[in-house]
Amino acid sequence: MYMTGNVVLKGLKREIRGQTLRYDMEKKIATSDGAVYIKEGEVSTLCRGGVVLYMKQEKQICKLPAGKREKPSGPKVPGKPQGGGEDLFQ
Repeated sequence: MYMTGNVVLKGLKREIRGQTLRYDMEKKIATSDGAVYIKEGEVSTLCRGGVVLYMKQEKQICKLPAGKREKPSGPKVPGKPQGGGEDLFQ
């Protein structure tokens, strides 16, 4: 099966979005060469180079993944570094 347009597949714990998606109904494998957005629970991934999803085994191969960098948990306080080392630049 070949799907084009705004393709959205929703399961119990996973949501898949993309512009094109091929699905082999016998092997239960979904593939795409275009960008695909996958959200599983609180984790989201953008697969910029496409994806291969093995639905039976719940495995996936994400090509050129992109993610967001998490912010540090607390603010960094500028100051003198801890430790008793020597200043090598004096």
